[in-house]
Amino acid sequence: TNTYLFKRNITHVDLCDFCFQHNEDCEHLFWRCCYVQHIWKNLIRDFNTKGLPIELEIIRFGILEKIAG
Repeated sequence: TNTYLFKRNITHVDLCDFCFQHNEDCEHLFWRCCYVQHIWKNLIRDFNTKGLPIELEIIRFGILEKIAG
């Protein structure tokens, strides 16, 4: 992530490459960035329209009981 690279003086900024508004750590890059959230929402919508009910918490935390139940 840019935060990691910035701490090691490999890059000049630690901001997210997508939104340029927040520090780019793993949490932001994969879950919190508004651009990434748009991707997750579209992916979840596509799964649901194909009859595969899935939620973001299932993807994020691996809660499979919700699918089996």
